[in-house]
Amino acid sequence: MKIVIAGGGTGGHLYPGIAIARELLRDAGNDVLFIGTEQGIEARVLPAAGLPLRFITAGKLKGMGIASVIKTIITIPRGTCQSVRLLRMFRPDAVIGVGGYASVPVALAAGALRIPLLIVEPNSYAGLANRMLGKLASLIVLCFPGTNRQGFFPERKMIQTGPLVRHDIRKGNREQALKDFGLAPDRFTVLVFGGSGGAHAINMAMNNAVEYLGTDNRIQILHQTGNKDREAVRSAYEKKGMSAVVLPYIDD
Repeated sequence: MKIVIAGGGTGGHLYPGIAIARELLRDAGNDVLFIGTEQGIEARVLPAAGLPLRFITAGKLKGMGIASVIKTIITIPRGTCQSVRLLRMFRPDAVIGVGGYASVPVALAAGALRIPLLIVEPNSYAGLANRMLGKLASLIVLCFPGTNRQGFFPERKMIQTGPLVRHDIRKGNREQALKDFGLAPDRFTVLVFGGSGGAHAINMAMNNAVEYLGTDNRIQILHQTGNKDREAVRSAYEKKGMSAVVLPYIDD
């Protein structure tokens, strides 16, 4: 069986797709191809994970200015044509959209070629791309109860699975992780993160919390900030003499 997994942009969309791919590839008879963009997190994560990836042209709609939205709308036909070529080359049995702007042209191409489309909504509130594609999908997989409380998706197409988790998550080793990150084994460790791109509000909240935590040498912090706030957060910990490892992104 051949499956195309389309979407990404952020870890919240990409990693459920990786979980699906890993499960499919446990059967040697299956083949998987990811389709995403050069700007998304998939461009860095998938090659490192040894998973095949092809690029198309796609852009964001949500949270962008009017000029960027117009540019994105103009690129949709181009991305769809690129997707048609990739689907004709790979000849998948089905396309799985995991959300994110890259999934839209691929889903439109799947519809044009009459390839079954399944969409996975990994969030508790459905994203814009999946809301747009719900009518095209043959099956809609929801990971949380209440995701369809706004009625975005037809009930007859929906199933609920729970969160999609990679098997290797279960293989984590605390002692090895502390060593890898350069953390002390005898301190209380707090992991702070706000998604693959970081979260500014969480980062700034921790900057304020340092005023109260900085004198407690029993605590150490592992903080994934994203790129924008890394230096500001690192500096706040350093000024208070707090034990902290600050990274823009944690791959493992």
